[in-house]
Amino acid sequence: MSKIWDKNNNLMSSAQEAFNNFTTGKDYILDRENFLYYDLKASIAHAGALHLAHIYTSDEFIKIKDLLNAAILDISLVDVTKEDEDCHTAIERYLTLNAGDLGKKIHTGRSRNDQSLTMIRLYMKANLMNSIMHPLSKSINNFKTMSSEYHEQVFIGYSHTQQAMLTTLGHYYNAFTEQLEDDYEFLKYIYKHIDKNPLGSGAGFGSPIYLDRNWTTKELGFREVQMNSLYCQNSRGKYELLYLHGLSQVMQTLQKFATDMLLYTTREFAFFDVSDELSQGSSMMPQKKNLDVFEIIRAKSAEVMSLENRVQLIMKGLPSGYNRDLQVIKNALVESTDSVAECLNIFNLALKFIQPNDSNIRKAIKNDIYSADAAITKCSRDSSLNFRDVYKNILEEDLDFTTGDILRARISLGSPGNY
Repeated sequence: MSKIWDKNNNLMSSAQEAFNNFTTGKDYILDRENFLYYDLKASIAHAGALHLAHIYTSDEFIKIKDLLNAAILDISLVDVTKEDEDCHTAIERYLTLNAGDLGKKIHTGRSRNDQSLTMIRLYMKANLMNSIMHPLSKSINNFKTMSSEYHEQVFIGYSHTQQAMLTTLGHYYNAFTEQLEDDYEFLKYIYKHIDKNPLGSGAGFGSPIYLDRNWTTKELGFREVQMNSLYCQNSRGKYELLYLHGLSQVMQTLQKFATDMLLYTTREFAFFDVSDELSQGSSMMPQKKNLDVFEIIRAKSAEVMSLENRVQLIMKGLPSGYNRDLQVIKNALVESTDSVAECLNIFNLALKFIQPNDSNIRKAIKNDIYSADAAITKCSRDSSLNFRDVYKNILEEDLDFTTGDILRARISLGSPGNY
């Protein structure tokens, strides 16, 4: 089949072929491996809308629907080649080969632009729910469990990478519980925000055929119609950028814990023991136990953030309507999704192989860690004292506390003694 946009079916010159190869790039591979399934689903909905608009008869619609469902069950039936450019052409070619002129009708009233919008929107929804939010909920539960298990175990709180105030390991773990819960809630918001149906918006200016967009919205499981047809086009990139920002927030959380563990498992700290199953060694230094997994997670967090930045820069300065620049952002979307999903799964596994070393944590505590608590306690017991003067004159004998007393006295909401 010739290009979907080719009116004359003329043989291409070598220059035209070079231009087409450049603009197609690896987009057809991305489509085949990541988006074809969703384009097939959207094509069934569009065929149904054409049936409601009397473009397809009932029998014709059933035939087209059956062919598309067959391809969904066996995705290899639709081979997306470089000559196709993308999965949109490949689907039309598949239908035309198997249904003749009925296949040529499938593009009536739609554009590759609203096809792309719809399949990408479906891709983002499915991956947010299944590949990202599902393992993220497991991470939340893991930290909740650890927070409960080590609720009263002493830990050291750091500020400027210096011992600051005493805390508990449960309090430390619970900080990540809340941070991941925030990430999860943000992803829920993103899911709701992008859950709008662009199918039927055409190239951004609608169609002279009445395509029942409310019907396709229900068929495809969208929450609502994305109404303005031009804004449908203008939202491409904008919605992907919000999606990528959500993924970046998740990676921010993972990399912070990863960085902590890389520090706290060094011999100088030794606050956590690492199982041999998790650690990897050095080719030269036999004593080394390296936490390569957390280093890779930390690196991948930077990678995901850079992909978000890439999309931001591609979007900058584009005029209204579709621009071919937007094709390039699909790769960033897929790379980020795959990377975050992989990191979440390996992160959840890695948590099982790290155990706190209570003895080493307690040995590391310096007595002056009680200074802030001593100053605040003095002021609370004697209202004639002011904190600034007491702060300047804390003595060694003022630091006569037990760790349990200190932590139980920390009663402000959300502190180690009251969370």
